[in-house]
Amino acid sequence: AKGMEVRYTTKIRPFIAATVSIAPCFDCIPMDLEKWKAKEPALKALWPKELWTQPGSIFEPGVYDFAGQPMISIYQLGQVSKLDENENPDATYGHAYILHYNDGINSIRVVAEYRDMPMRGVEALGRVIPRESFEKLAQSFMDAFTHAW
Repeated sequence: AKGMEVRYTTKIRPFIAATVSIAPCFDCIPMDLEKWKAKEPALKALWPKELWTQPGSIFEPGVYDFAGQPMISIYQLGQVSKLDENENPDATYGHAYILHYNDGINSIRVVAEYRDMPMRGVEALGRVIPRESFEKLAQSFMDAFTHAW
């Protein structure tokens, strides 16, 4: 195998997960925020389109300084609630903080995300697990998996 992916999930509610993906670079974008922002449509394509057109949704790329090494962070929050064709409640949602790093040869991505039931709107989804908790979770997994890098 040329890469690996592992997911850790809490066993109690609210369920949250940390997924670590390590692989050789396919498209190694330098750790430069403007270059990542240029790829925003491709990054947003990883989530359902309706989340990004909904009021209250957030897609926020940034830079995280990891012991002097810049990494690209992306905070995402969105929820769309509706009725399906049988008038049953249905929701598309996501709440995550993602850290990306590559050295030009290999890449690592850590996704800390909410993996439980939809909430009563995007504001409630953002409150159930605060952004700062996802940031700390992703940063700690990045630290553990890159310690010997």
